[in-house]
Amino acid sequence: MTTYLANDSASFQRTEGTTMALTIDNRRRSQSKFKRTESIEFRLIFIAAFAVFLVAATVERILPMRWLRKRADRSPRKSIFEQAKEAANTCAAYAFMG
Repeated sequence: MTTYLANDSASFQRTEGTTMALTIDNRRRSQSKFKRTESIEFRLIFIAAFAVFLVAATVERILPMRWLRKRADRSPRKSIFEQAKEAANTCAAYAFMG
């Protein structure tokens, strides 16, 4: 889009590049604001999911082993915080798909 501005001598000055630069600058600002908003939303979902999965991991450790399914592998288990973080990260990522 080409726009013309009048200056003091009543001649017109072409400002196509300036308008384009302002449009691109506005797009960058809106994209960075969108990214910040998404980042905040991801953190909020992550925190809520982490709290839920931390409770679930704690309950799993408190229950007797015979109530839980038997683990075929005898590898060491992760801490409840690691389990909750991994599950919350997966859950929050799925919230933003689509």
